[in-house]
Amino acid sequence: MRQSLRRNLHQRALHLMLSGLLAVGFLAATGRNARADLNWQEYISSGDPISIIFDVNGTLGNSVKLMYDNLAWVNNGGSTQQFQDHYNWNDMTDQNGSSCFTCDRYHTRLRQGADQGCCGWGTWTMAAAHYEVWDWGCFNHRSTTFDGARETIRSAFQNRGYNLGYIYRGINNPARQCDGSEIVGDGQYVWIDI
Repeated sequence: MRQSLRRNLHQRALHLMLSGLLAVGFLAATGRNARADLNWQEYISSGDPISIIFDVNGTLGNSVKLMYDNLAWVNNGGSTQQFQDHYNWNDMTDQNGSSCFTCDRYHTRLRQGADQGCCGWGTWTMAAAHYEVWDWGCFNHRSTTFDGARETIRSAFQNRGYNLGYIYRGINNPARQCDGSEIVGDGQYVWIDI
């Protein structure tokens, strides 16, 4: 009788332990790998393409902090732009760059997605990255590449072991610059799980 009771208790303990592990595994799998719904338009108001999506725990604060931690980029100023998300135009909420305002630099404008973790998609932030040179003739910045800036960010995060990848969305309309030139991206953005 004691042996039967002991076996029954061991089976219950094993059952509870396995149930707990399955529950933790399910939460980890559904929470960690949740993807944002990405219900945004591909361009911000300046015509710059969205080229980076920080997702899963991609709050604006996490995104800005990790860009500083991985690239040492800070907010050195720049013009404001708007992002269209869920059919509404909203001002950017932060920006950062690799150098001073009138310097040649990598620069991003950022906005946290409107979902803010709703519906199991995870919180996400979109960024429009570019490399820009200061053009004294225009007395403004002129972007020279979208893809090069995206790749600089991707490489920094990949070298630190972040899970990331490309998604092609055809984001390749030409963006006219202050000197009349146009630049075009390759139609992709990079998602980075943070």
